[in-house]
Amino acid sequence: MQTHRRLNPSVSRTSRFTLELTWLLLPGDSSYRESCYSCEDFRLFSIRENVDEEYCSRSFISRCRRCECLGCRPRRPSLHKGAAPGRCRSIQLERLYIGANGGGAWSRKCWDLNPQTINLFVIPPFTIAGAEGCHDATGATAGGQIGYRWQSAAFVFGLEAQGNWADLKGSNPSLIPFFAGASNRTRIDAIGLFTGQVGYSWNSFLLYVKGGAAVTRDKYEGFTTATGVVFDRASETRWGGVVGVGGEYSFTPNWSFAIEYDHLFMGTRDVTFYAATPPFGFSRSDRIRQDVDMVTARINYRFGGPVVARY
Repeated sequence: MQTHRRLNPSVSRTSRFTLELTWLLLPGDSSYRESCYSCEDFRLFSIRENVDEEYCSRSFISRCRRCECLGCRPRRPSLHKGAAPGRCRSIQLERLYIGANGGGAWSRKCWDLNPQTINLFVIPPFTIAGAEGCHDATGATAGGQIGYRWQSAAFVFGLEAQGNWADLKGSNPSLIPFFAGASNRTRIDAIGLFTGQVGYSWNSFLLYVKGGAAVTRDKYEGFTTATGVVFDRASETRWGGVVGVGGEYSFTPNWSFAIEYDHLFMGTRDVTFYAATPPFGFSRSDRIRQDVDMVTARINYRFGGPVVARY
């Protein structure tokens, strides 16, 4: 193999082996290989701050169609169109990934009864309203995500869609005296997130923040505290916003593990309840405020990848 003749004499034996292995695994087009081996200096720009090995990874060639080593001096400038003399372009990687997640979540729900006229016929009609109280709906959640990330130098950008099954439940007795003996119950059975991401990577570790839209599927019930018999119910699909932060570690070229925290701002909505028994007529209207916090462990599989394990 003639590749050694193209390398800077200062390149170590380990680096030569890595480069030769990379060369063997590259696509068949020899121009990709030639563009990489036309570099006089194979020092890789530190998109991780502590990169000791000198190599050009397969991903740089297959994605960028050129040797993306910063600090190298290409012998064939035509292969690096737009690059400044004596310097290649910055590294840009693109990866599609899918994964699964699981963890726990909790939602704070506060109910306020909207003004409602009560007519008992034996006394003049009167209006009731006020706070019915708050409770936390807690439980487990699990689901999957699919996303696309691209990287420029140490910065990582991405788009992701996530869908989760959930079982968050909670209840509290109503604080309105007229409803003494009654309680309100909440259940969230689905959560969806549609977010953009931006992060910074060190070696195989990525720290990122995310934000975007969130959606939950909510079910509500009113029931008698003593017997548990449901007397009215409602449901809704609620949209809001989400912000989150996470840390992700790439333990192989394609697999990574992450821990993520998300806060969902689901706002306040008017929810109409209907009787749980025939004729299923109007029962009441409550103004319900909701936030959701979620912590999940995630595992992702990234399609494609470099020769050596790195994010």
